[in-house]
Amino acid sequence: MTSSRTRRAAAAALATFAGGTLLIATAGASWAESAAPSDPTASATATTGGPTVVVQDGTVTVTLDTAQVQEMCAKVPEAQQRIDALVTRIQAGSDVPGSAAALTERATSARAAGQENVAARLDLRSQLRLSRVAELQQVSARLTQAQNTVCVPLAAQLGSGS
Repeated sequence: MTSSRTRRAAAAALATFAGGTLLIATAGASWAESAAPSDPTASATATTGGPTVVVQDGTVTVTLDTAQVQEMCAKVPEAQQRIDALVTRIQAGSDVPGSAAALTERATSARAAGQENVAARLDLRSQLRLSRVAELQQVSARLTQAQNTVCVPLAAQLGSGS
């Protein structure tokens, strides 16, 4: 049961990280501008349904349809909640399954029972889990940045809620 929770937590973190990375990649002031595109082909490529990636002179431009950006923006609050829940669980006390403290307590019990290999493995898992907190907080910060630089201006431009 614990390994399925671990897999779910890892999958949630990976999905959140991927979503945050995609939102940050699309972040920019161009989403908030209401001016017509200077390149007439830009509007033709934006309506194809898929993202358009252009690399020119060391600059990468990712163009998405407005509906795709709105769809991603709608997922930001849930992703933030999932990250907050993961960080809370990792930093919780030893009475919370999945916390680093619970793993450390299990390692202490295993060490007292003479199971050094098990204790060492549990200690490594605890350290790895604690190291994920910084990564999750970075993803959360990137999601907040994307929310503020992409989602809020787009919602204001379109006249809908963020």
